[in-house]
Amino acid sequence: MNLGIIFACAVCLIAAILLDSKLKFPLGITCMLAAFIISYLAFGMAANKVITSYFPSTIVMPLLLAMAYFSVFTANGTSQIIAHKVLGVIKGNMKLYPWIMYALCTLLYIFLDGGALRYIIGPLVFMIAKEGGGNTLMAVSTAYLPFMAGSLNPFIGLDAFTRAGIFSDMGLENAAGISMAAWFNTLLMLTLLHLVIYVATRSWKVKNTAFQGNAQQLEITPAQKKSFGLLAFTVVLFVLPPLLKSAAPGEFTNALATIIGSHVVFICGILLLIVLGLDNWNDMVRRVALKPMVMVIGVTMLIKTAQQAGLQELCTSVANAVPTWLIAPVLILISAALSFFVAAPTVQPMLFPMAAAMAAAPAQALVYISCVAVGLAASGISPISSSGAAFLSTVEAKDQDVYSRNMFALAILGPIFMAVLAASGILNLVSGLFAGWYY
Repeated sequence: MNLGIIFACAVCLIAAILLDSKLKFPLGITCMLAAFIISYLAFGMAANKVITSYFPSTIVMPLLLAMAYFSVFTANGTSQIIAHKVLGVIKGNMKLYPWIMYALCTLLYIFLDGGALRYIIGPLVFMIAKEGGGNTLMAVSTAYLPFMAGSLNPFIGLDAFTRAGIFSDMGLENAAGISMAAWFNTLLMLTLLHLVIYVATRSWKVKNTAFQGNAQQLEITPAQKKSFGLLAFTVVLFVLPPLLKSAAPGEFTNALATIIGSHVVFICGILLLIVLGLDNWNDMVRRVALKPMVMVIGVTMLIKTAQQAGLQELCTSVANAVPTWLIAPVLILISAALSFFVAAPTVQPMLFPMAAAMAAAPAQALVYISCVAVGLAASGISPISSSGAAFLSTVEAKDQDVYSRNMFALAILGPIFMAVLAASGILNLVSGLFAGWYY
């Protein structure tokens, strides 16, 4: 572990944020330059080696394709019409909208492929909030927290499979039971956070929108009818392969789910848009917002430079150094700090064993494991993390600065709130009930 290099990366990141906010120097470009310089001085890595080692291609490619694809439906008014239809279903009641969407979206993310489905649900939630006059921070919470609440379930999806594998590798036979207890604690914390945001934004005072009069003024054009059909087809492609894989596991359904991923769906969708005459490639490219992508690239490269210098070892040392009563909130803050910048799957294999090793009893181990899960979920909406960037990619370019600020606010204030809750002992309630599941 090289504390000097980690400190240099931290200073460069803070300086880049300040330069971006005060002088409008692009955050991503500044972080990228810092990663090149530090990697060369510390590890002797040339710039091309830094790019091949640290460039987040698995994040950037889906973002690029999603921006190009979904910008079409916003530009031609299709998203606006869908938002008005949803407002009609809920009778324009914007007071209930955050909770209706929270419950509905959580259920959808539990049973369907959340990683792909968020590209459909995210822009819809944002458009409903915009059309109905809802608060932007409330909209961010309504889009993101159900995604975490549903996707972290212990039954279905890649996250469930990954956590079960980690717990099994730790020698814990009842991986499903441990995942269940951690999920219950995560649901509790996310719901309380959503409630606090609802109260803090005074969303119970938002006036009902006049959805009936507005809906009558919106005429559906032939291009929008085609767009509805294409969107429906996109949803089917996102939903059907994972369902078939879960319902009838086999070689064919596994191959189908592997082939029809989000990349393929977006590429085919873009080609269909062009074939159907709904848009052209040049306009799609012009609507792609480069700022969030460059920001994700630069920050990821700088954080991976710090990881090579021993960032994860530093986190472990900090967690082991605090008094016992502070371990739970500190674990949340450490997990959130890592998830703020990098994808959660990259740090889960380190954090879960670390948390379990620090516990002296089964109930305490469940609390600490839950703290890791909660922390990773709390800050993933940061626009410089993979999840946050994915949601930001579905926002209109003119609104991305506003949404980015609110995403940062939720990613910073959410973990602090949850750390305070953890210090109060609230996670002991669930963990104590399921302590017998830990062995």
